[in-house]
Amino acid sequence: MVWGFFKKVVIADRLSEYVNLVYNNIQAYEGLQYLIATLFFTVQIYCDFSGYTDIARGTARVMGINLMVNFRMPYLSTSIREFWQRWHISLTTWFRDYLFLPLSVAVSRGIKKEKVLFIKSDLFIYIIASTVTWFLTGLWHGANYTFIVWG
Repeated sequence: MVWGFFKKVVIADRLSEYVNLVYNNIQAYEGLQYLIATLFFTVQIYCDFSGYTDIARGTARVMGINLMVNFRMPYLSTSIREFWQRWHISLTTWFRDYLFLPLSVAVSRGIKKEKVLFIKSDLFIYIIASTVTWFLTGLWHGANYTFIVWG
């Protein structure tokens, strides 16, 4: 829990002061400041999310419950796929197991043709399941158009 509080309060909250200062007044800053703010933001969101996770895991451990590891050094990934395998593992796993895979099966049952809209049916199923999953992932993060567009 202590490591989680450190990441959240000491690292993420301190970095957010500079990030918010630059991002909320973009006319007053130039290239290098944007770059620094963006780098700080990547560390900030990691320390926010992983800090909260560490606090939750530590609290659960005090009660005798072991929760899964949720972040495995995602910024050391060598590909986007590996990044998502290391980032917010519990959320990603939940969306895959309870939304993407069942949706893929449901859509595939309704498709009887080799192609749909000139797209191979297996690719079409993947596109539909991915689009719905990412849309709902964005919505889960916040009922705001920016999160929905991100999804």
